[in-house]
Amino acid sequence: MSPASTHGPRAAERDSAGTDIAVVGIACRYPGARGPEEYWRLIRDGRRGIRELTREELAEGGAGRERIADPALVPVAGVLWDAECFDAAFFGYPAREAALIDPQQRIFLEEAWHAMEDAGHTPDRFAGTVGVYAGQTLGTHRERSHRTFLGTSADLLMAADDKDFLPTRVSYKLGLTGPSIAVQTACSTSLVAIHLACRALITHDCDMALAGGVSWTPLRRQGYLHQEGGVWSADGQVRSFDRDASGFVPADGLGIVVLRRLADALADGDRIYAVVKGSAVNNDGSDKLSYAAPGVRGQQAVVEAALAVSAIGPDTVSYVEAHGTATAIGDAVEVAALTRAYRATAAAGRGYCRVGSVKSNIGHTDAAAGVAGLIKVALMLYHGRIPPSPLMPLRPNPEIDFETSPFRPATEAEDWPETGAPRRGAVSSFGIGGTNAHVILEQPPPRPAGPPARPWQLMALSARDEAALAEMARSCADALQDASDAELADLAYTLADGRRRFSHRYAGVFRDRSHAVAALRERAAGAPFSRAWAARGDVVFMFPGGGTQYPSMGRELYHDEPVFRAAVDECLGLLPDRTTAGRLHALWAVHGEKSTAEETDPSLALPAVFVMEIALNRLVESFGVRPALLIGHSLGEYAAACVAGVVSLRDALAIVVKRGELLSRLRDGAMLSVSAPAQEIEPFLDAEVCLSAVNGPNICVLAGLSARIAEVHRSLDRQGIVCRLLPLGTAAHSPLVDPVLGEFRAFLDGIELRAPSVPVVSNVTGDDKADLSDPEYWVAHLRRTVRFDAGLGHVLAQGPKVLVEVGPGTTLTTLAGAQAGQDFVVVNTTRHPLDERPDREVLLRALARLWEAGVEVDLPALWPRPRRRHPAVPYPFTPTLHLPGPARATEPAPAERSPEGLYGVTWKRAVETRPAVLEATVEETGWVLFSDSSPLADAITAVLEKRGAPVAVVTPGREFRRGSSPRVTAVPRRPEHCEIDPRRPEHYERLLKTARPGPGGPLRIICLWGAALPADVCPPLSEVTGLAHALGGRLGRTDLCLVTRGALEITGAERLDPRAALTIGAAGPLRCELTDVPVRLVDVDADDSADQRWRAGQILGEFSRPPRQDPVGLRGGHRWLRGFDPLETPPGTVPSLRPGGTYVITGGMSGIGLRLAGHLARAHSARLALVGRGTRGTPPADGPGVDGETLLAGREGDILLRHADVADPAALGEVLEEVRSRFGAIHGVIHAAGVPGGGMAQFLDRESIDAALRAKTTGTAALLSALAETDTHPDFIMLCSSLAAFSGAPGLACYGAANAFLDTFALRARRDGTPVLSVNWDRWNGVGMAREVERHHRELTGEALSGGLSPDEGIAAFERCLTAVCLGQVVVSARPPGAAHVPDPVSAAPRPGRSSALTGPAADGTGGSGETGGWSPRELELLAVWQEVLGAGAIGRHDDFFSLGGHSLSALQVVQRCRERLGVRLSVKALFGAPTIEGLAKELAEAPAAGEEEPGGRRLLMDLEGSDDS
Repeated sequence: MSPASTHGPRAAERDSAGTDIAVVGIACRYPGARGPEEYWRLIRDGRRGIRELTREELAEGGAGRERIADPALVPVAGVLWDAECFDAAFFGYPAREAALIDPQQRIFLEEAWHAMEDAGHTPDRFAGTVGVYAGQTLGTHRERSHRTFLGTSADLLMAADDKDFLPTRVSYKLGLTGPSIAVQTACSTSLVAIHLACRALITHDCDMALAGGVSWTPLRRQGYLHQEGGVWSADGQVRSFDRDASGFVPADGLGIVVLRRLADALADGDRIYAVVKGSAVNNDGSDKLSYAAPGVRGQQAVVEAALAVSAIGPDTVSYVEAHGTATAIGDAVEVAALTRAYRATAAAGRGYCRVGSVKSNIGHTDAAAGVAGLIKVALMLYHGRIPPSPLMPLRPNPEIDFETSPFRPATEAEDWPETGAPRRGAVSSFGIGGTNAHVILEQPPPRPAGPPARPWQLMALSARDEAALAEMARSCADALQDASDAELADLAYTLADGRRRFSHRYAGVFRDRSHAVAALRERAAGAPFSRAWAARGDVVFMFPGGGTQYPSMGRELYHDEPVFRAAVDECLGLLPDRTTAGRLHALWAVHGEKSTAEETDPSLALPAVFVMEIALNRLVESFGVRPALLIGHSLGEYAAACVAGVVSLRDALAIVVKRGELLSRLRDGAMLSVSAPAQEIEPFLDAEVCLSAVNGPNICVLAGLSARIAEVHRSLDRQGIVCRLLPLGTAAHSPLVDPVLGEFRAFLDGIELRAPSVPVVSNVTGDDKADLSDPEYWVAHLRRTVRFDAGLGHVLAQGPKVLVEVGPGTTLTTLAGAQAGQDFVVVNTTRHPLDERPDREVLLRALARLWEAGVEVDLPALWPRPRRRHPAVPYPFTPTLHLPGPARATEPAPAERSPEGLYGVTWKRAVETRPAVLEATVEETGWVLFSDSSPLADAITAVLEKRGAPVAVVTPGREFRRGSSPRVTAVPRRPEHCEIDPRRPEHYERLLKTARPGPGGPLRIICLWGAALPADVCPPLSEVTGLAHALGGRLGRTDLCLVTRGALEITGAERLDPRAALTIGAAGPLRCELTDVPVRLVDVDADDSADQRWRAGQILGEFSRPPRQDPVGLRGGHRWLRGFDPLETPPGTVPSLRPGGTYVITGGMSGIGLRLAGHLARAHSARLALVGRGTRGTPPADGPGVDGETLLAGREGDILLRHADVADPAALGEVLEEVRSRFGAIHGVIHAAGVPGGGMAQFLDRESIDAALRAKTTGTAALLSALAETDTHPDFIMLCSSLAAFSGAPGLACYGAANAFLDTFALRARRDGTPVLSVNWDRWNGVGMAREVERHHRELTGEALSGGLSPDEGIAAFERCLTAVCLGQVVVSARPPGAAHVPDPVSAAPRPGRSSALTGPAADGTGGSGETGGWSPRELELLAVWQEVLGAGAIGRHDDFFSLGGHSLSALQVVQRCRERLGVRLSVKALFGAPTIEGLAKELAEAPAAGEEEPGGRRLLMDLEGSDDS
């Protein structure tokens, strides 16, 4: 954006006003517009952001059929469709916590970041305090818990999204230390916030302020019901000031402005949109018709007060942005109040001031409405345009007297009229309850021209990931497309000074704007960017030695860089010989003169190199680059010593000059650089030729008499060895220097030498241990061989470093680059002698490379101040959907409560006047079909292919294979065929990782594999756990539909398959674990002769419906929905229990089985056979007073205890034969064996799944087989199932699946005449597995867990159930089962969703692969706890808990889970002391046990493998 030119002279009051506030930054999201540029285009073009909602959008928003059919419904709204998406990782929020935060606060946080960027400032560099003044609408994104503020950690977390926390969340995450104040005045909230922020700036409470508001609710997606005489529009149009106005349209919205004192903004080069001249706030009081009515006197007073504060006349205000709610009374009152105020303050004209309302464009955005108007006026002033009304033609409201008023509606687009005064506009905002706000703005002052742009600019971009960085490069190129070279420099400066720095970096050096645009576009589409790894202290400065000088070295730097020039001049001023100083000055200062640096005289060449190095060091350090280690080559070690403080600059110059003089006396000396190892040139060494330096493995320098050096040179040339004479007429580090060593030693005696402040690596010793404060060291240094290779090896051995050559040329850069590995960065700061690039380009590229490597470079120092800020390129956040729980669903009303707690499962036909159909946009959605190669699969594929929808058809195989297309996209084509091994979760992940939703919708997955494939191809639950594994780490919108065959008895005629029911039972927990993924469940008849096209259409149509918690059945051309009806025991009904009868109870050693055994023994004198897996002959126990000793007392002969594997038909047969032999006929069997099988589906392996299912699936089949084999015909066979079969709780996929299996198994067996009854038990309080659940809940909340059955209620229900054996399935629940679907929000386990990317442990401790190799069992247990609490992705054993987003409250949750799951006491302090998984595992090894003893004394069976509980 560029401002319109200033119209007319500036008013005198501008210069004297000390209270003017500049609007320097804007961020916004309104319907139809994201960001100030889109918002301005929407307003400028007179377009509307509010629109009509389709029936599908209304239904997805939660509107039921009755609402959609209601004639009063106006299906119009202003919606922010992406408001539930949030870049949680960017702001350091675990996914679980992000899901709880109100989306209003999440998007406000993102836009607060953008607002600071639009202002061109970053909090960590801003020299002052930044305040936040903001408010929001009531949060409606999730239901609140009534237990809030009871002190539990979870509830404190849930309370943290209340209105009060909006501004402080921004202050915390952005590091803002000014006042942070929540403002709540209804519709005027955000304009009042701006008023308060301006006041705070004037009184210096802060130096910058963010002010604004946000309003969002998912309910707006349901439209609204119009009421005659109400405030909501009858036709979905906001007709402000029009005779047909009937109210406003509610809308989402968000706006933030960044404010500064005008003088500060001008001094800092800020871009200014507009200037706030003054503002006022008041309240109507009781002087109006009602609390919600507008007050004409209050509105008049607030306008007059704002005009008075601004000290301007009303005739200079050309436009008023009205509150403009488009209600007949509201608009008339507002214009009347404005007219009174302007006439009272001496406004004489008529119709000179235009009035409008942005609500006609975007609707009424509640708490964000005032700032929406202010942003509109600020942009109008900035661009010098008055926009048109979106509703034309406008017919004025006859109740408004525009004829005699100063005001007239703004209808046509026009340039702002010239008046001779600055452009001025005003904004009004009035809240229900009477809080009024009015703000007066003025056009920005003329922006002073910045300094001319220098050639070559460094542009630095950084982001958290590669994709964001590439997007920023593209955006930069777009922003520069029509910019000037001066704006390129302004943007480069703003990016350097006004952006926070991240790990993925790109720094480009550009000659001009066109070069920048081309390079940025190429880079955005090309190679990967740099990821910073270096830290402060990793920089090594390398100073080259004599012989590296070249003509005009550093001359451009001398003329262009003040720091370099000052250093050179200081050095030359310290030289005692003015002749030498003059000759050296000519090297840098004189243009066009032949440089004397080509001379080989050491007395000139060596001081020249030293001065160049000192000046370069000063220059590099002026950009904040500080070395942690120094190394020099020969002469360069003197520069290193000077930089390290060993010797003062004056003394260092004296030493270098003296050294040069001494070396220049050596006649006939020469030095030869040889490209060969030292060993190969040993034959050429003698008394006249010596090894002067070893620079690298294949680089040496020889020194000696020039004649002998010439001979050696020729000999080496003949052998093909490359060598080069150095431009020095001397032979340092050779015997030729021996005659001058005494004089040099005597000279050094007068020099003060100190220990280095920065380590210096010695050429003599090859390490940093030499005593540089000893004069004798420097004598030896002049004589002995330079061991630069050893010194460089010492540097490289210390690990990754950034090596910077600080001196002329690239000699050391070449040497270091040849030996350094990929972990090192090697940078030269000047060009090679043959390189013709400008010195500034080379320097900037060096700084760019350092910055990319993570070095803290002070890039803003590159630009002289003042510099104009040119903000652009908002950070491209990575939006990820974060929902607080299962997707909003439409459910049938809860079942009627049963007085006896018994319910039957019923199915009812869905009666629909408009059946769901495949959306018109199906071709814009990506589809994946896990096909069983059935006619149904073919029908689904055919429908999608006919519609042009992209679909990948996946079939089972042994290897991973996919078709030619690399990924699922939204480009219509023939189906892509893929194969995966259903048993391998990584295949599902690999497949879905490349699948992408189309531009019009999510990725949709249909899985037909549930029990349709052979068990050896797809073992039970493989498809569920595989999809969970893939979707648990998937980002992007995804819908899942699981299709089963014959899993549910609906009509009684279908062929039932208990194995298919496993998927049904696992789907509920899966839905809770993948909170971002709507999981639909459809069961079809196993009969393939049905109309497959109808079935396919129904399955695809389910995606257009709101997701349900319950499964949907498709039978006989109809859609069926499950329900639960109360059951009542008919009077006089007697349960089928025989006095003295014989009953077998599997799982009878504990839990429900043991309780039922005790009841049968006491109440019916039953003879019992208790079967379990444990040690025989030991008394059992299951709670106080329930133990084997009590049970057996006096009845040892009537109770048989047997150890047997319930999944082994032969073993069970032996037990049954023994029972019949001992007690006679068996009258009843209770199958109560089972294990909880806890674990999130995505982490379950084959072994744990089989173990969890075995007792209830294989065990049930084994039990009935054994009964048949032994010809045993009991009165009843009760299978102890659970409510978990059709309700969801995270971590219970296997448990739910096993119990659903029992239900379908019983219904199928009943058809064969076998009296099997499956009982879906509610929790028995204090019994079996329930004890752990209750203890967990009590520790977390301090309360008892509500609901469930007491043991006595369970026993009574057991008796009643036996009167309904003929039903095959009975539900026993303290509440109607339909009301018990969703676990209690406090007691339920955490629900990390897809956005939390739970992918298991990181293989190397840094994240990513999900392998578990090398992890101890305890570490894996801790990993599961951390991921549940944090909702984080792949976690490494060395990752810091608090760096992953943990805090004190989540630490408390970790401690609680360690106690409940691992049985150890741990303190929060321990986690702070050992915040990694590895460290905490060591703490746990030494932690005391929780020490909670199981009540009940001695046990009948010890060492039971698992819990024999239902």
